[in-house]
Amino acid sequence: MVSMQSMFYHLYTHWWIVLLCSSFALPTQGFPKPIHPIFRVNAKHNMKPNTTTWPHKMSKHNQSINRIQSFGTLIRASNIWPVTVMSFSGGLIMSPTLIDAIKCKTLYASTATTLLILSSSMIINDLFDIPLDKVNNPSRPLVSKAISIKEAVISLVLMTGLAEIINVRFLPPIIQPIVHLANIIVFLYTPFLKRIPLVKNLSCAIMIFGAIFTGGLSTSVNYHKFIDLSINAALLWVAGSSVFLGSVVNEVLLDMSDVDGDKAHGIWTIPVLFGKKVSWLFTSVVLIVNILSTSSELFYLLGKLATLPLVFVYVPMFYDMFEIQRAQFAKPAIMNAVKGSSIPLVTLLFYLVYLSKIV
Repeated sequence: MVSMQSMFYHLYTHWWIVLLCSSFALPTQGFPKPIHPIFRVNAKHNMKPNTTTWPHKMSKHNQSINRIQSFGTLIRASNIWPVTVMSFSGGLIMSPTLIDAIKCKTLYASTATTLLILSSSMIINDLFDIPLDKVNNPSRPLVSKAISIKEAVISLVLMTGLAEIINVRFLPPIIQPIVHLANIIVFLYTPFLKRIPLVKNLSCAIMIFGAIFTGGLSTSVNYHKFIDLSINAALLWVAGSSVFLGSVVNEVLLDMSDVDGDKAHGIWTIPVLFGKKVSWLFTSVVLIVNILSTSSELFYLLGKLATLPLVFVYVPMFYDMFEIQRAQFAKPAIMNAVKGSSIPLVTLLFYLVYLSKIV
């Protein structure tokens, strides 16, 4: 018989699949042709004559789809898959084998907690940023009223509470303080940390680094007494530091795209203080530091051949940075660079997982 603990465990650790689905539109199902059509759409409305439909049901169906999509937009569901990859990459790097990581229930609990904290951080950010988003992002769900403030607050409370329940119930003591700290940072970020130049960018990057770090701890905690994980731990640090610096670059680029609204509401980001050109130079330097740091660490650990595949990771990032300058720091070019950075960073994580299994 399945125990209650097992049932709750699977409930807690597989909820995020629903969130992942919220980033895609559900397929629209056709309704059966009614015996007595409610109305027939005339050809003058640019539709086929004699077409039948159920307006009431269609309306409800479309409303459900729109609400799911709006909730996915609120929690930025497009971030779920790269963060999931980060968490699992940390676990895979630190586990003795791939099978051990896949069987590790703690890794699933750690990933679920990370995604809950990520989603709650997006909600609280939108709650505080309603005046800003009216300028920078007027299509955000809370600004457009696709999601009500009450619904957002209820979702925030539920996600934060569920993250803490999973943390206390299923994660080892070494990870629990990290989750507590992450939840504290989430609630301090928008009202306080976000208004401090560079601190806001570092806070976000630390949260992303935590996804990889806790994933690694979740699989290594049961094995560290039996095997030597020194190389694995070094590769985990390479993964964490690379993603951390990459997140700093993305956060400053996002500030460049929001500079008008931030300036109007007294949020003193690096682009607001020093301009877009200086901010672009800063992100370029951070990207170069990232390349040098990752390359030197892999060269020291595994030799120069291990550094060659990094070309495929960082060349696309440099190309996007060049495109930003050529577009004179236009918002579409900046957003394209931010979105495009996910694939190179995920490729790097897969490569580090591969190296951890062959050394």
